[in-house]
Amino acid sequence: MRPFRPMFLHDEESKTQLQLQNYVKREMSLLVRKALTARYTGEGHGQGVGDGFVAWAPDTIVDVFDEPAGLDEPMYVMGVRFSKARVGRGTTTSLDLIRLGAIAF
Repeated sequence: MRPFRPMFLHDEESKTQLQLQNYVKREMSLLVRKALTARYTGEGHGQGVGDGFVAWAPDTIVDVFDEPAGLDEPMYVMGVRFSKARVGRGTTTSLDLIRLGAIAF
């Protein structure tokens, strides 16, 4: 694990304290977003929940348990790609995931 280093940000376009705070929030959000991303491909276009079926979709949350990667947390779905092959894997969905709280507006 790399040690933490201080980071200095400078924005010439910010004219007020509020603009500067929003700039820093946006930049920190992008850095946190890049810190941990995950892409998983699953069979089908969703999952069974109780008596129903829930399709995977952007702007939702999925529970991730990936023992080899050491992930066991809910993650935010940034993007979904559905695909269908005539032979081989059949119907699959690719999920692009980021950590919860990684997006600040």
